[in-house]
Amino acid sequence: MFASSPFSLITAEPSASATFFFVLPVQNDGMPHSSASCNTSFRPVAIIRNDFYFVFFQQLFCSYHSRVEAQNTFGFERQAAVEETLREYGYKGKVEVVDNGSDFAGNIPVEQLRRSARDKLRLPSDEFMFLFVGQHIWEKNLEFLLEALAEIRTLPFRMYFIGSGYAASELRRKTEDLYLTDKVIFMGSITERERLKLYYAAADLFLFPSLYDNAPLVVREAAALHTPSLLIKGSTSAEVIHDSVNGFLSDNSVTAYASRISQLLETPQLIAEAG
Repeated sequence: MFASSPFSLITAEPSASATFFFVLPVQNDGMPHSSASCNTSFRPVAIIRNDFYFVFFQQLFCSYHSRVEAQNTFGFERQAAVEETLREYGYKGKVEVVDNGSDFAGNIPVEQLRRSARDKLRLPSDEFMFLFVGQHIWEKNLEFLLEALAEIRTLPFRMYFIGSGYAASELRRKTEDLYLTDKVIFMGSITERERLKLYYAAADLFLFPSLYDNAPLVVREAAALHTPSLLIKGSTSAEVIHDSVNGFLSDNSVTAYASRISQLLETPQLIAEAG
C-alpha cells in the first residue's frame, strides 16, 4: 500500500499498554491533505487501542501541524518538531519519522525514458525544460517563480506547470503580464502516474521555491527520475538538499533565484551530476 499511496508515518515504540501507529494522509506535494486541518472534522487514520489514545493522537497532530507551520519560516527540522511535540505529551521512548516514499523509485532506465519523454514533448535538444508539480496556490510562492522566469526570458527554456488550485487563473494572467506565454505551459492536473513520470524524466530542473511546504513528495519524485530541484535556502523543503550534490539552493530573492537558474544552464554538467 505504501509504495503506491503517499503517506507520512509517525511511529512510537511499544509502551506497556499499547503500540501506536499514526498515519497522516498527504497530497502528492507532501503536505497534509486539506481535510487534515485542526479546524475541520478530520479524523486521523490510526491503529489504536481505545478512545483516549485516539483523542491523544488527534491533539498531537494539531499541535505538530501548528508547530511545523510556525517553524517552516525558520527551516527547523521536522524530526525535531515531531519529537518535541511527543515529549510535551510525556512520551519518553524512541521517536522516528519515516519520510514519504515514491513509487517512481527503483530500477528505471532513466536515460531511455528521458529521451522518449523529450521526443513526445517535442523538446529541441538545445532547449531546457523546467517543471513544477503541485497545487496552484499563492502559498507555493508561484508568483515569485514566474517573476524569476521573467528575468531570464531570453534564455532557451520551456516551463511546465502541472496541477490545479484556486490561483490557476490568476497565474495564467500573471504569465501574460510578464510576457511569458511563449515560455510557460499550464497542463492542469495529471493523475495518471505513467504520464506524470514522463514530465519528471524530461525535465532538466524541478523548480520549487515554496516556503510553505514540509518534506514535499514532489521533490523526491523528481529525484527518483534524476531531475534535481532548485529550492530556497533555509526553507523546510530544502532540509534534505546539499547544494550542488543532490540538488540546488538559492537565496530567497527573485533575482537570486533567476541568477541561480541562469548559472545552472551555463553548467549542464553540474545538473547532470546532481540528478
